[in-house]
Amino acid sequence: DIWAKPTDKYIWSLGSISVAEIAAVDATEIKNLIFTSNVDKVTANGQKVIFTVTNKGSSEINDTITFAGQNGLTLDVTSQPINLPVNKSKTFTVTVTGLDKIPENKYGAITVGLHGMSKTFQITEVDYSDYVADGDDWVLGDFEDAMTDGWIAGNYVNYVQSVTKSSKASGSPSAASHGTFCLEANRMLEVATTPSYTVKTFKKPLDLTNHSLLSVQFCGWGGTSRMYTVEIVLTASDGTQKSYRKWMQSTDIWQNYTLDISDFAKRDSVTSIAIGFYGFDKFYYTDGWNGCFYLDNIRALSGRGSLTVETEYENLLDPITTITDSAGKVAVSGLSVLPGSQLTKAEYVTSGSVYDNAAQLAKQFKQAKLMGVYDLQAEYAEEEYTPIGAVEICLPLPTGYSAKKQYMLAHTLSDGTVSYIFPKAENGSFKFTAAGMGTFSVLSADSESAFRVAE
Repeated sequence: DIWAKPTDKYIWSLGSISVAEIAAVDATEIKNLIFTSNVDKVTANGQKVIFTVTNKGSSEINDTITFAGQNGLTLDVTSQPINLPVNKSKTFTVTVTGLDKIPENKYGAITVGLHGMSKTFQITEVDYSDYVADGDDWVLGDFEDAMTDGWIAGNYVNYVQSVTKSSKASGSPSAASHGTFCLEANRMLEVATTPSYTVKTFKKPLDLTNHSLLSVQFCGWGGTSRMYTVEIVLTASDGTQKSYRKWMQSTDIWQNYTLDISDFAKRDSVTSIAIGFYGFDKFYYTDGWNGCFYLDNIRALSGRGSLTVETEYENLLDPITTITDSAGKVAVSGLSVLPGSQLTKAEYVTSGSVYDNAAQLAKQFKQAKLMGVYDLQAEYAEEEYTPIGAVEICLPLPTGYSAKKQYMLAHTLSDGTVSYIFPKAENGSFKFTAAGMGTFSVLSADSESAFRVAE
């Protein structure tokens, strides 16, 4: 193609271009080689790999193609001469002879080179070591060099990968806790209370008798629940399992979790370790959630263990937790009550703003009388929270109670939701099941029919 444009600011309406002479000149060579392989992975010595190279460049190639094993891998062929015209392909076969020479924590690869271009093919999985000794400690995962160190996706995890920061556009963490890389585990789309795990299975059972402390740096998604759980599960060679759990409220920053496993009798033959993460409830978000959680610098520390586990349960929600007031007359129990929490308010009021709000609610029951209001609040880790979910509640009978009357409780949750409960009176107490805590307005009447809403 030949084209021209004016050098001054003129608009052409008529005219022509004359070409007096065209001279041919040598163009710079354009290199464009495509390398492909017929296999993804090699699993045994003697296995053949066929490489194909295609010349999409501007010139015929007369050169030598080279084949180089990486990370200890050896081959029967290292080079061959090649003549490759433009838009033509040629194939070469090499045989893997040194698969057993690849060290732990490395993968076998073959680099194919021709005419100043090359491509490296990873042809083996990484043979991860069970641990790497660092002085007296054992490193079970530091995820450097973009390696997963043998940790894989477990239940309700889509994949794991070694990253320098969160793969989410606006997510935490912005950097690894230790070194350059950390492990990212991407959850499946499930509600926040679904436990999700990443797992490392050892080639030989680990004897952790003299390494009775496990330490992990942890960072996880948040915004769905009021509390979150990090769980570490040890499995022994006979199938015995031991779970350790830590509750936390803030999860989007790096935190250390170090636990004492000296109480695990089978720690001399640990075949796998699973690390999981999940929300305590669905208080802030009830739909499916596929956020990520992150691990770094997982270590078995030398020593026989001297720490007190902050929170440990053989079963996360068993036994049912019960909290009471100082007099023991008010009790709230259930699976949604956080272990270690306490009642900070258990009042029965007959005046004030809480009572006035209840009086407005009671106006719809023309034949019923508002006696008073129970106001229940709880605290965990010095922060107020309200158990949401089925809880069993025991309250002392109100002043003026009469067995000849009928009673109904108007239960108001913190979000304003109101439900109505007919409690059972026994042994000087109202006993009933409710969908959480909050306020309970006590209404009395001569018959249940009085609790029908007036038309």
